[in-house]
Amino acid sequence: MMRTITGRIDRLENRLGIAGGKLKMQVVICRAGWGEALTIDRCTEILRECGFLLDTSGVHVVNFLKIPEDLDARDLERYLRENGADLCGPRASSDSKPVDTDG
Repeated sequence: MMRTITGRIDRLENRLGIAGGKLKMQVVICRAGWGEALTIDRCTEILRECGFLLDTSGVHVVNFLKIPEDLDARDLERYLRENGADLCGPRASSDSKPVDTDG
């Protein structure tokens, strides 16, 4: 599903002439009434810190629907650091590695 969405966004970027670095947009998909232990802003900040969410032009999709429910703040942060590539889709940095916060 993410590849389909990303592919359609890529085609729209090309068709609208904004694929050349003129636009920077982030699309966040999450459950209505976000009730996680961390805010959406903090979650995206963690993904950016780990290199999963790139600060480049284009449209970037982050899918928070894959996050297990009822995680406390510490477990949610760990989940984001370990699974960020899955949440950020194919545009995530391929050389990104999770950051160890326990050591």
